[in-house]
Order: sequence, then C-alpha cells, then structure tokens
Amino acid sequence: MTHKHALTLNSKGGLLRVLKSTVGVSMPFVGDPAVQKDLSIKSFEGVWDTGATGTVITKKLLML
Repeated sequence: MTHKHALTLNSKGGLLRVLKSTVGVSMPFVGDPAVQKDLSIKSFEGVWDTGATGTVITKKLLML
C-alpha cells in the first residue's frame, strides 16, 4: 500500500497541545478501494493521542 500523505502539523510559534486532522472513515472493504464502487468514506476531525496504547472511536461515530 502506498501512502499519498503524511500527517504533518505546524504550530504558530508555540507548542501543539492537541494534534487534529481530517480523517476518512468507512465500512471495512476487501480488495482495492478504487474498484469497489459502493465504498462510502465520511470525513471527520480526528484527534491523535501520541501516548495512547489503544484506539478508541465514539459511540456516535459507530452508529453512523
């Protein structure tokens, strides 16, 4: 898999207290997403926890 973008954030002269970026979420798929026609990707604001030992999504996102 080739990644097109890296997560790069810039501060405006200070420390970054929170790392946020736009993320895409979809139902799982098998194969190439360019071939799967019914793939629906929704955009959300993601918060990155660089000290996390696990990953969490909210119940609200799960119910979409």
